[in-house]
Amino acid sequence: FAITNNPLNAGADFNTLAHASGNNLSSRLSGFYGPGSQVYNLYGAVLYIGKGASGEPALFRRRLNTISTGYVTEELVEGVENMQITYGQDTDGNHTPDYYVVASSVTDWDKVIAARITLLLRSSDNNITQASQTYSYNGATVTASDRRLRRVFTTTIALRNRLN
Repeated sequence: FAITNNPLNAGADFNTLAHASGNNLSSRLSGFYGPGSQVYNLYGAVLYIGKGASGEPALFRRRLNTISTGYVTEELVEGVENMQITYGQDTDGNHTPDYYVVASSVTDWDKVIAARITLLLRSSDNNITQASQTYSYNGATVTASDRRLRRVFTTTIALRNRLN
C-alpha cells in the first residue's frame, strides 16, 4: 500500500488516502477517513526458534523491512528451547477464557479473547545441575536428558478489540 496523493486537505472535514494502481496492485483501498482517524505503517513479524550464532537454540524475529522490500532476521534471546502459543476461547460471553487451545484446535476465532505465550529457556552450559532436571511445560511433566538449568516463563495477553 503506497499513498500516491497528498492526503492532507486543509480545512476539509475528511482526508482522502488514494493509491493509484500504477504504484499498487489496485486502487480498491481508497477511502474517506474522518477526524481522529489514524493510519499506521504496516508492521509484520514472525517469531520462531532456531539455531543461534553460538550454536544454542534461540528466539528469532523475522520482520518486514519497511525501508526496502525484504525481511530482516534478528536473534532476540539465546537459550530459548521451546515456544508455545495457545488461544483462550470465551464460550459463554463473560469475557473470560473458558479454555486454551493450540491454533489448529480453535473452533471459532471470533470467540478467541486472549493469547498465552509460554517459553522454555535453558542455560547455555551443561552440567549446571547435579541431576537431570524435572520441570512442567504446557501441562506435561518432563525430565531433561541433560543437566542444564531450565525455567518456564508464561504470559497471557488479552485481545483488547475482543473485550468490548
